[in-house]
Amino acid sequence: MGPRKKAQVVPNVRERFCKLILSLSSSSDPLISHGRHFGRTVFALCNYPSLLTNGILRLEQMEEIPLEDFSAEERREHRVFEHLLDSYPGLLERLMNGSEEEILHVGELIGKGASGARGDDTKSLKSATLDWISPKGAAIQPPLHRNSKID
Repeated sequence: MGPRKKAQVVPNVRERFCKLILSLSSSSDPLISHGRHFGRTVFALCNYPSLLTNGILRLEQMEEIPLEDFSAEERREHRVFEHLLDSYPGLLERLMNGSEEEILHVGELIGKGASGARGDDTKSLKSATLDWISPKGAAIQPPLHRNSKID
């Protein structure tokens, strides 16, 4: 008998498949990755289809009414809308030339990216919190799983 071969660790096929699907879905449209960035850096909780629709309508209204005449909430929403337009070149033209369905679709893609970013952030938050509250080398009682959101 010769020397024993070491058992190869085969990564979990389901886990690899999920990572592949996530990487494909997040890179399929640049609006999704832009939504991830915008959701993390500017405005995390937003109804993006509504933001885009209201922003376009407000741009049309601003031809006759100055921004100062709008309510504080509308001015705040418009600043977020303008920030989104400034950070994504060509978005205003795409929205102005697109149909209502196209505007809603763009908003859904940006919202999908922002939602994915929130999910990633909350998933990593538990592990960081456990590192922060537990003494080095000590076990936490009751044991908490780093990769699960529910316990």
